[in-house]
Amino acid sequence: MSDGSSNLAPTPEDFLSTAARIGREVLAIHADEVDSASRFPIESIQAMREAGMLGALVPLELGGSGLSMDTVSRAVTELGRHCSSSAM
Repeated sequence: MSDGSSNLAPTPEDFLSTAARIGREVLAIHADEVDSASRFPIESIQAMREAGMLGALVPLELGGSGLSMDTVSRAVTELGRHCSSSAM
């Protein structure tokens, strides 16, 4: 839930830029090891959480980003380019 602080949604461009950055800087680094060990990509999920990506579809008034399904699907596609396990 929102704490009353400024809770502006990221623009679609900012959200996609964040997805690309996290994909390059975190997901790509761990992708081979995550797949070969068949393990949960916790470092990827933590990076996405810290960047505010996990509440993308949640409405602003409920503490999320209120982004469109189109924007989120484009971000998931970008993340999947680096690590399909993390993108799911």
